[in-house]
Amino acid sequence: MPKEITLYIPCCNAEKTLERSIRSVLSQTYPIAEFFVVDDGSTDSSPSLAARHGVKLIRHEKNLGLAQARNTALRRCKTPFIAAIDSDVEIDPSWLEKIMKNFSNASIAGAGGRLMEKFTLTAVDRWRQVHLPQDKGKKKISNMPYLAGAASVYRVSALRDAGGFDKRYRTNFEDYDMGVRLNKSGLRLVHEPLAIARHLRTDDLFSLLSTYRNWSLPFHNLEKRLDSIAGIQAQLGLHHIRNNRKLLNEDVRQRRFHLLYPSFLLMFTEILKDIRHFVESNPSYSPLFPFAARIVSDELHRTRNIAPRLSQRIARDLAAHIKGMPVFRGKKGEWNIRAGLKKEYPCMDPLAATSIGATLEILQAALRTRLDEINRDAFHQIMASADEILFEQKNSPYKKTGLPRPEYRVLLANPPWRDRGRYGVRAGSRWPHTEPFYPESQAVPDYVPFPFFLAYSASVLKGAKGINSWIIDAIAEGMDEEIFLERARGFAPGLIAIETSAASSGNDLRLARKLKEIFGPSTLLAFAGPHVTSLKEEFLRENKKAVDYLLLGEYELSLKELAACLARGRKPSGVQGILYWEDGRIAGDGRPAPLVDLNKLPLPERLTLPIYNYRDRFAGMPELSALVMSSRGCPFQCSFCCWPQTLYAERLYRHIDPARVALEMEMLVRNFGFRAIYFDDDTFNIGEKRLLRLCAEIIKLGMKIPWAIMARADTTSAEIFKAMKEAGLCAVKFGVESGSQELVDGCGKKLDLSKALETVGICKKLGIKTHLTFAVGLPGETRETIRQTIDFALKADPDSAQFSIITPYPGTRIFDTLREKGMLVTRDWTKYDGTCGAVFRTENFSPQELEKAALEARELFLREKAGKVFDDRFSGLVSLVKQGKKRIGIFPAGYYARLFLEKYGLLSSKGVLLFDNDAGKIGKKFCGIEVLSPGKIESVSPDYLLILHPAFEDEIYNQVRHLEAKGVQALRVFGGDGVKLIDLK
Repeated sequence: MPKEITLYIPCCNAEKTLERSIRSVLSQTYPIAEFFVVDDGSTDSSPSLAARHGVKLIRHEKNLGLAQARNTALRRCKTPFIAAIDSDVEIDPSWLEKIMKNFSNASIAGAGGRLMEKFTLTAVDRWRQVHLPQDKGKKKISNMPYLAGAASVYRVSALRDAGGFDKRYRTNFEDYDMGVRLNKSGLRLVHEPLAIARHLRTDDLFSLLSTYRNWSLPFHNLEKRLDSIAGIQAQLGLHHIRNNRKLLNEDVRQRRFHLLYPSFLLMFTEILKDIRHFVESNPSYSPLFPFAARIVSDELHRTRNIAPRLSQRIARDLAAHIKGMPVFRGKKGEWNIRAGLKKEYPCMDPLAATSIGATLEILQAALRTRLDEINRDAFHQIMASADEILFEQKNSPYKKTGLPRPEYRVLLANPPWRDRGRYGVRAGSRWPHTEPFYPESQAVPDYVPFPFFLAYSASVLKGAKGINSWIIDAIAEGMDEEIFLERARGFAPGLIAIETSAASSGNDLRLARKLKEIFGPSTLLAFAGPHVTSLKEEFLRENKKAVDYLLLGEYELSLKELAACLARGRKPSGVQGILYWEDGRIAGDGRPAPLVDLNKLPLPERLTLPIYNYRDRFAGMPELSALVMSSRGCPFQCSFCCWPQTLYAERLYRHIDPARVALEMEMLVRNFGFRAIYFDDDTFNIGEKRLLRLCAEIIKLGMKIPWAIMARADTTSAEIFKAMKEAGLCAVKFGVESGSQELVDGCGKKLDLSKALETVGICKKLGIKTHLTFAVGLPGETRETIRQTIDFALKADPDSAQFSIITPYPGTRIFDTLREKGMLVTRDWTKYDGTCGAVFRTENFSPQELEKAALEARELFLREKAGKVFDDRFSGLVSLVKQGKKRIGIFPAGYYARLFLEKYGLLSSKGVLLFDNDAGKIGKKFCGIEVLSPGKIESVSPDYLLILHPAFEDEIYNQVRHLEAKGVQALRVFGGDGVKLIDLK
């Protein structure tokens, strides 16, 4: 027999969401004995909404507060159990059914489910999700400290025995207080993760700041933290500054740069609101608020030399948000606090004047210290976050009711791709692959390509009338599958466009089926990318239930036309570059869309993407680096190269006007603070006139920023490389593929290897770093040709090199050749992952032998390359370590670290400290050597620090920049690229 239960909704002015809450209650599969709404003095249409649905209404004529509303329901309740959901919450139909299964014995006083945020598309709503979390997770918890009152069930007897809810809690904390009392009485509270409720709130920046304050203000009031001048001083000098540092550090550590502005602005708003709260109850201290505002203004003014737009934005937002906030322009020079007080308030009580002066001095010192901690890069990232929030508020996908706007909604998606401890990269990558989580807690891969086709599509759709589009890059944001699906649910799109790849196609189709389950047939799914462009009808037929449309080739304009047709309810019969189902058959001509004129495309969308998480760093390129595309296509004939053979018709090479490219670079530097640019073209260095013009445009704009390119090693003269060097070129990727001229010619690359050696030498003389890529498994590969490849790599002596196994993607000539010869060992596309193994055999190698050969080539090159550098740099230092005179720290504790320790016989030395993000796990592999987290570097202060991986140089530099002040005699950073040696002095 079901347990009898009463359910109520407390509300106050909830007309925006109440109806959705009521409907979710009425749809419950578990029987409800009584259902009513407790209206706490609403002045809007909330009472009539309850009446419209036939729901009983209990009304307070005046607002008495949330705890009193709960007590009213408790007094009215005639059943053993009572449930409550807030008026901005909707519950799944099975919510009550799953909750009630937890009341197995009398010791369980209450149970609650997961409370998830329904609307998380904008940065402001994601900030609330992250920093004001109400979701207690996916695991069942049988001893919760408290339950969120927004959606919970209690035994009525337990609440009554506890004396009901504390009426002093008018807006918050009544549920926390009740949980504490129930736990003290020996009763238990349970978290049931299968019971899902969704919070319907959407915020703008100012409502978010108010929400954050209201979250804890009742607690501060009861604790009387804001009632005394000493309490205010503690809040200013300790709590707010420390809290701001914690919020920003956590956002940066998790690479949530788009959330930085609210985290930063919060410090100023909380300080000023606390002071205003205090002076409203203590009029004799009234000058404290305007003078505190003056301090804030002056300290912001000090930052204008490095962050002028940010200081102005903060001043405007403070004035708009805080009631009675005086607007000061700030002025140069120090301002004498106590003299200013005496001048403007000559008759002030001396005791109050002394207390106010001391408080302002604490505030000034705390703000100055905090602002001086923040470097120029961080200020740029905070400003980019502010720009994103401003843009999203002006272009919000939601109406004020929290419901989507009436336009046709298109979601562009690079979905999550995680599998058995590995995460993958797909959109924007010519070589989609997975790599291990490192460390396991890291959400965002170290290498993330920029999704150019999705980003250009987003910009194109912005100009489409009647269409509201949004872009989600789950990989770059470190988003898991559940969060991705929930974010899509909140947007409720009519069309979802997913860029897929061979290796990720299984994962992407599974997610597409889940999206179909969530939205039903009203939401259409379109797949794009080289994989579907190659397979065409085969892909569509095999995945009829998950995929409605294929976007072939360069899909930006095709997607816009498709969305326009669907928005008007028309069939897309005239749209080029698509395949789709119509009346039970496949429609469309199956040809890729015509190539786009790159100069007519708007700049790719960046602001609403996690722009600082896109990284393709090599050869010691500095952070922050942005990825830019200046051309598409390649006129050469490499048999394995996927994009030119699938996405671009006839391999046509097109470039963007150099003046526009230079302006995009300038915008990225000026607006976002990027300190390096990587041109992620198929082949950058084609057309010497174009290259010279680009160099001239960069120099004309006065940009002194390093940039790197993907290039061929035989198309550019020494004179052009010199010109590019003068314009900022710092590093080049060259695709060499093999050290065998016969294999290079056979794959269609037709690269003269002697010319490639000469070009690498030219770059080295000019101080341009080089990274060479080699491909194992070309037709005709033998052990001798692999040895030739290694010898070539060592002779060329690049700064770094990459040895990969060929991945024969569908649509390429090498795929067709291997298929015709019967050498493909699988058509399981999920195995076409370039880092997980070979999917073909050759005349001389099995797939397993190919994998082993690639690994051996990589390790042999690294050993010889790194060993040479170690001998040059560290033989003297190692002697001091062995004598116990110096301690050396090494980060990370990976392949290079073991190589170094083995080479010098330091595997059990007490003079060595290892640092790694996964210190506990790694420590088991290095018996006799202490392994610590990177956060310990500063506290243990090794005499020397070696960074043996180039990707971590800037990360550790920021962590240890204060070491010299602690007396460290010498601190050096050695990059894993084998060359870079930085003396931090």
